Amino acid sequence: MMVTEIKHRLGRSTERFTCEGLLLIPGERAIMRYVSDRDQTIGTSALPTGTITVGSYSQHTPYTTWRMTAPYGSLIGHRFDVITDVFIRSDEVEYTDLTLDVWVENDGESQILEADELEHQFRCDLIDRADVQHIRRVANGIIAGFQDIIHSFLNAQCGLNRCHRDLNETHGTIETRTRGDQA
Repeated sequence: MMVTEIKHRLGRSTERFTCEGLLLIPGERAIMRYVSDRDQTIGTSALPTGTITVGSYSQHTPYTTWRMTAPYGSLIGHRFDVITDVFIRSDEVEYTDLTLDVWVENDGESQILEADELEHQFRCDLIDRADVQHIRRVANGIIAGFQDIIHSFLNAQCGLNRCHRDLNETHGTIETRTRGDQA
């Protein structure tokens, strides 16, 4: 089943992506798969053409969870976008991206992305101070609990046989490290 992801961005145009729907429960949650058609970077990580992204969306959480693997199967990392206004329908997932993202590399190192853009949006009155504080709280919560979020994504949300099989066959595990730990 093909699903359209509709991503509204503050002060920017809306983006649409066609994804493979692995699980879709209207009004609740969705798990979708997307294969990149071009090279990209997130943080300091390269995502080659063919990168496989399995994303989880819920109308009950203020973030998305995306697990990205290289075309040959090794884990690249996880990305979490702070979002709001999530609507999951039978053929589409729609949400507003609140700019700030968290990237967790395959070694467990995390970083906040697009903080400068968030400040710019505040200065341009696209969001207010309370919104900025909320967005930062959500991002900090993701960083503090990303292991639990990832485990929940892999274990609870991927009970669907096909999704579970895809994740286990093509995705590695994540080692946990915090800044300052010895490699």
